[in-house]
Amino acid sequence: MTEQVNAATANDSFIEVAETIRIRHKRALEDAIRNGKHPKTNSSPFSQQAIWSEFPVYKRLLEKRAKITVPEAIVRGIAALLECNISERNMLLSAAGYKIDPEILTSIALQQHLDRYQNILHKLNIPAFIVNHVWDILEVNQVMDGLFQHYMDSFNSIPVADRNILNLMFDPRYGFKKLFSLDLVQWQLMAQSYIYNFRHATKGFELEEWYQAKINYLNQFDDFKLIWQQVEANLYKEYDPSLTYFTSQFFGFRSIYLSESEKFAYPRINAYISDDLSAQLGLFSATAQAQ
Repeated sequence: MTEQVNAATANDSFIEVAETIRIRHKRALEDAIRNGKHPKTNSSPFSQQAIWSEFPVYKRLLEKRAKITVPEAIVRGIAALLECNISERNMLLSAAGYKIDPEILTSIALQQHLDRYQNILHKLNIPAFIVNHVWDILEVNQVMDGLFQHYMDSFNSIPVADRNILNLMFDPRYGFKKLFSLDLVQWQLMAQSYIYNFRHATKGFELEEWYQAKINYLNQFDDFKLIWQQVEANLYKEYDPSLTYFTSQFFGFRSIYLSESEKFAYPRINAYISDDLSAQLGLFSATAQAQ
């Protein structure tokens, strides 16, 4: 009986929040159509019928006939159908009793984190950099800058708009394929690994404007579009460690991540270490030559 009561409570909370979001989005769309900012549609994508035609359980929830707590996968599916942003999706997840997704730090809180990370970054004697939620490289330490100089140019000479891990990988002006003389198989494995990890790291953010802007920009590179489509088939399968190999093992170096927040995955410090003394010596030799 207790489980049924808990399920009913969670379902009632979920449908109340879902209906609030649905009505808000429906009215926003109607206003946009009325003001000529959106083309007219034959039917509203935010109607109750549109949702329960995709997820029949929605009608049972409205009629209070659902006997089990709405599954998390359906909560996320309804959030996607309602075009929820991160905050709205988390409201739905929380209402249904599920763990919320990490949100993105902004404003003063973001700057406070960056200040602390910058202090740590420049005390490290291994190559390291600060990265944000779309994998923009915000700052590098001296050792990492030495590697940039060795392989391409100093980090500061790279335009700010280009300082992104995926951009440096796929933009022909910087591409890893050219820099490291990788054969086709190595290149595909590395590219797949990085995109697979990026897509898992940003899972749930696909409807955010910053996410779409980044992907739209990267889509100008043919290699990116091709590898992105290849990864699509594996994205929702069981986690495959082989697809993350090249992001955890980079030319003999092991990547580590430093973060002080359990709630926010980004920003964070990415760094590279090696148990191989010869690899370390080679790194410092390349860094010294660049300087």
